[in-house]
Amino acid sequence: MTKSGRTNLIVLTSVLVVTLAAIGFHGTNAQTNEQLGIEITTNTATDPLYLPVALSTQKNRLYATIPVQNGGEVSAIRIVPVMKGSRVKFDVYAVSGDLSKAQSCADRLLLPSKLAASHTGGKYQTITVNGEGWWANIRVVEKRADPTLSKNPANGASFVKTSAQVEPVAGDCGCAGCAGGIRCCPNKGDCMQCPCGTVCCTGS
Repeated sequence: MTKSGRTNLIVLTSVLVVTLAAIGFHGTNAQTNEQLGIEITTNTATDPLYLPVALSTQKNRLYATIPVQNGGEVSAIRIVPVMKGSRVKFDVYAVSGDLSKAQSCADRLLLPSKLAASHTGGKYQTITVNGEGWWANIRVVEKRADPTLSKNPANGASFVKTSAQVEPVAGDCGCAGCAGGIRCCPNKGDCMQCPCGTVCCTGS
């Protein structure tokens, strides 16, 4: 091979490396903005609660409080998820106290709680959190356009709302969903009792 040929080969190789690097960088950025969801089951609630996961830049976020049995002083677990790049980071709190007397997000946050675990999971990964007498499975899934997990779409969704005067806006925090066509869309600062758990919407 001539010197000119070697020079051209080096130049072409350099261009190829730079191009591939640029493609890889662009792909990483595209994944960063992907939103996912999680499905939560516990030793008490075997029907999954689906929760869309907010981006870290979003002020309005959904979190779930799900009762557990045989947990001693622990009456429920609270799961607070947020997107971290292309993965979901979630904190699991062991909550004690009477859930029925705490209906607002502020009141729920005042209940005694302790961080039980903190994990990060990728799409389709299932993470099990074990406590004393209770357990929870958190599965990372794709974000759904329809959160209801309805096994029979022909039946449609049973829309649940917090107020007869104010229609919940999915843009506030999004909607959680239970099996059987139940959709829960709490307003900002409110909590909703759904068949598969309680969903709260933070934000101001």
